[in-house]
This record gives sequence, structure tokens and C-alpha cells, in this order.
Amino acid sequence: MSRYQNYPRSDNFLDESLLVPHAIKLSPDQLRTLIIAAIRAANAKSSQVILAIPPDVTEAQLHTIYEREGKKLFRYFKDYSPDPPATAHQIKGKTYLEVGQD
Repeated sequence: MSRYQNYPRSDNFLDESLLVPHAIKLSPDQLRTLIIAAIRAANAKSSQVILAIPPDVTEAQLHTIYEREGKKLFRYFKDYSPDPPATAHQIKGKTYLEVGQD
């Protein structure tokens, strides 16, 4: 038996009544472990770091890093976005004021 199935269709739409149910159901803990492993594997493959924060950083240093990087982000929005508030909303789903406070 194949692990994969064709998607049954009727009238060019997926017919959910004809789908074969999953044979194995993961527990929430197994799913969480699987997701964390996938994230770690992706991070290991990635050569880019979104925000370089040393592991032994103090709370004050962390605040300084966040403030500096936040200013860079807003400068980017201001310089390269035709509509900074709309860009903030598109990326974060929040108003630009909420993004700034975050």
C-alpha cells in the first residue's frame, strides 16, 4: 500500500468524504518535538541570522540591541517602503504604532 494517495475530486473540487484517514495520529508532545526538530534543522541549514544575540547577554544589553535593531527596521520602512504603515500592517498584521511598541 502506498503512503501517498491521489486527491479525490468531484466537479474539480477536493472530495473530503473520499479521503483516507491517517493511520497514525501524533500526540501533541510528539508533534511539538517534531516541529522543534524541524525548526532546529532549518536553523542549522540557514546561513543567515535574523538577529545576532550572544547567549550571555544581560537584560540591559538585550534592551539596547532591540532598540538599535528596531530603529534600523523603521529606517528601512521609511526609506524603502512607499507606505510604511501599510507595510507594517502587511508584515505583522498590526498598526505601525503597535509594531513600534513591540
